[in-house]
Amino acid sequence: MRALALKQRLRRGLAFLVASVVLAAFAVAEVERRTRAADEIAGPRLPLVRAVRDLPPGSRLRPSDVAVVGVPASFAPPSAFSDPRLVIGRRLRAPLLRGDPVTVAAFASQQSARGGRSLAPGQRLLELPVAGGSALDSVAAGARVDVLVSVEGGVDGGRTEVAVENAELAALRPLAAAAGDGELGERSTASASDDGAGARATHLATLVVSTRDAVSLTAAAVFAREVRLLVRPDSDERPVGPLAAGPGG
Repeated sequence: MRALALKQRLRRGLAFLVASVVLAAFAVAEVERRTRAADEIAGPRLPLVRAVRDLPPGSRLRPSDVAVVGVPASFAPPSAFSDPRLVIGRRLRAPLLRGDPVTVAAFASQQSARGGRSLAPGQRLLELPVAGGSALDSVAAGARVDVLVSVEGGVDGGRTEVAVENAELAALRPLAAAAGDGELGERSTASASDDGAGARATHLATLVVSTRDAVSLTAAAVFAREVRLLVRPDSDERPVGPLAAGPGG
């Protein structure tokens, strides 16, 4: 009888152990499923520049004032910066608290960016990272420019096209060499080296464009390989028209 009772207890114990393992496996699978579902809803993680300390209005941002973190795309403010080079050296017009994302609204207003002039109906100010090196150093605000966008891949191996023509250049400044400086560390270096126009940019241009052009150029800044400006002569108002070229010309 004792042997039979012992066997029954062992069987019950083994059944309990198996049930516990099965329930634990189901729990782990459910957690993984919910995590995947949450990630799908939130979207991919994007780099985001945030303040690492409280910063009062009037502060000029230094590399040690900001850091780059990854956040789900659905939680990233649409006007937030992802590259610290676009904010280093700029002066805040609004306070930032520790952990706040650094957005366009934290800096000069649209009027101050254009010397106090107001935008016309339908116009928008757009900050755009552009390549060009020292060739852009002599370009002054008020110049008219055509915007070239270069993309990689595709059947034709990539192409360059005129995305916007005869836009007004409201401001232009060299990008700060923030990567790897101060407390930004490796995270900002990784952000600045991401694929996209920002990785090859040497200057930050502020353009006066239409809403439609602002949307297309913002997409170019994220997905294109490179964005460049072609400065027009003062008297040249001629339309360029659809113009594009690939590896074969």
